Amino acid sequence: MAQPKYEGYCECIPTKLVREKFGDVNVYAQSAKSLLTKATGFIGNYDFTLNPYRGCQYGCSYCYAAAFSPNAQMRQYWGKWVIFKENSADILAKELKNGMKKIPRLLLVYT
Repeated sequence: MAQPKYEGYCECIPTKLVREKFGDVNVYAQSAKSLLTKATGFIGNYDFTLNPYRGCQYGCSYCYAAAFSPNAQMRQYWGKWVIFKENSADILAKELKNGMKKIPRLLLVYT
């Protein structure tokens, strides 16, 4: 599946248009498949991380998250764009409901 091309960050016809601007930050909306990600690494003591958006409006030079930008040009302009997941409430409700179904089975293992 091809990565979407964002207005302002490609020389072609974009697949994602700017929904609005917040100062000089481009704000895009995108439909999401998930919000919860299994926590690993240095945050492994937690079960999940919550990711309702990508990008940032601050652009701190030390931030590791810039490396996960959709393309090189957006990495260069870290802090000038945000992509929010417009269906976050529905997806989170579904993920929490599915997660709650798994908890009783996990408790049976430890009792």
